Amino acid sequence: RENSALFTTRYLTFTMPAAFSLIGIGLAALPRRWLVQVGTGAVLVLALAPWQPFDHRPSYSDYPPVRDFMRAMAHMYQPGDWLVVDPALRHWPSSLEWWYYKSIYFKHGHFQFAQNGTQAGRRVWHLVRQGGENPAITASVQQGRLMRAFWGPWYFIATLYEAPPLAEPIRFGNSLKFHGADVKRTPMVHTGDVIEVTLWWSTDQPLPLDYSIGLYLIDPTGRLVAQADGSPKTQGTPEQLSAWQPNTLYLDRRSLQMPYRAPYGYYKLAIAVYQWWDGTRLLPDRDSTPDQLVIIDQFELWSYAFG
Repeated sequence: RENSALFTTRYLTFTMPAAFSLIGIGLAALPRRWLVQVGTGAVLVLALAPWQPFDHRPSYSDYPPVRDFMRAMAHMYQPGDWLVVDPALRHWPSSLEWWYYKSIYFKHGHFQFAQNGTQAGRRVWHLVRQGGENPAITASVQQGRLMRAFWGPWYFIATLYEAPPLAEPIRFGNSLKFHGADVKRTPMVHTGDVIEVTLWWSTDQPLPLDYSIGLYLIDPTGRLVAQADGSPKTQGTPEQLSAWQPNTLYLDRRSLQMPYRAPYGYYKLAIAVYQWWDGTRLLPDRDSTPDQLVIIDQFELWSYAFG
């Protein structure tokens, strides 16, 4: 039965409607008095003795899809990721099966295991059987982290929780806190490449004003060659900073494209927070340049353009 696939969704989509149609045709052929009696009796039986379908699921249908899990994680995994497995997970693959698929899909490195979120690092995959999670372990994984992605069926589902890049945030002004940036780019940057940046923010208390945030690309001579200014335009993050709730993490995703005629050299990515009405920048409490910028990344541009 494990290999027949007769109980998978693709087959049931065709077979179940046909079965229900035949049942309906048969019920429609009954005398109306019988139909009322049968229907009433069925409702009473279900009300007094409710059927729990999950108690009758064949055990093999809940077996962990290890191959699919490894194949998906091979694309979503980042070096340094941790895996926390909830102890309530009913089935766990054999060590031989786990090792076999790991050797196929993970050539370099693999998850580090932790018993709870406090023992893990920044990015944690929490593997659970929904409905039976350990509340204490779940709380430890979610503490100080945002849910970023998930994969898997309900009985073997892995959810990614990610903490900010900086352990100690940089303050802009009195209450706005910058928790670091995730920069997505190729190791060797070329002209025309798009650099994607995710900025992590929070605030200690409601902000009285709406500030603007600037992401800047600076060339080897210190000249500004690309920028992305304005309020955040990220789903789940209010555009007005004055609407941010205290002690809540917010993401701000932005992107910059390397100019096509940019010359070879070392470039910097920097951010600033400023008053949009007069351009006055908020002073960072540490790691700032004389221009009140915070450098979040530096890289070498490979280019054949000059001048």
